[in-house]
Amino acid sequence: MRKKIAVSLGAAALLLAATASPANAANGKLFAEVYAGSTLACYTSIKNSVESNPHSDVKGHFSAYSGFGCQGWLERKTDEYNWKRVSDWYFISDPQWRETAWHWNGGSAQSRVCIVLTANSVKNCSTGL
Repeated sequence: MRKKIAVSLGAAALLLAATASPANAANGKLFAEVYAGSTLACYTSIKNSVESNPHSDVKGHFSAYSGFGCQGWLERKTDEYNWKRVSDWYFISDPQWRETAWHWNGGSAQSRVCIVLTANSVKNCSTGL
């Protein structure tokens, strides 16, 4: 269970120590997190419509914690190095969460989710799926 910590908007705007944790794979779900100091502020994950098929349709899930505001989106790889946003922008604040619609991820396409802490623009993206 995650503890919620009250943070004023002024304090959130002054947080300069936010960090992005590396993207990880756990139980077939890829995710990315952004921390404000040691407090989890933003979380995003990507999931397949068919969990055993990485090329099935995908959707992104976005959450905000501890009184923070976050913005998330889904991207698709355009070439070896570049990504393009394919979903709407999703603005969320604690305790909200949002999900994208299902998006095509067939063939050689790769998709990932990204999230940014709005207080200081620290961004993190998952690895491609």
